[in-house]
Amino acid sequence: MYKLTNDPGVVQLMATGECFANGSPEWVRYQDWLGHGNSPLAADDHRLSESRAKRDALLRYSDWTQMPDAPLTALEKAAYQTYRQSLRDLPSVPGFPDVPWPTLPAIRDGTASSGEGAVYP
Repeated sequence: MYKLTNDPGVVQLMATGECFANGSPEWVRYQDWLGHGNSPLAADDHRLSESRAKRDALLRYSDWTQMPDAPLTALEKAAYQTYRQSLRDLPSVPGFPDVPWPTLPAIRDGTASSGEGAVYP
């Protein structure tokens, strides 16, 4: 079985994970495979991997908030726990990556708020 890539001149052989370009011997086998009525898997949406990378970076950026010695109140820590769980759940939200992202909690005067206008790294 084959999988398309974001490059129309390259396919991936699923059995090995190797990619092959148009003109290679494997490309000829791919064309023959198509000729027998087979269809390749769709290419991965590059936005998915980019969105997951952004999500992972936001989780790393907020790791410190869950450390036992983090200088946060219980309310602030709870707000970050909710935020981080929302980030972890994001890829399972229908429509991902075209979904609203969780808002970074804002810490003001010792209290956590909804974070409207918060800036991501």
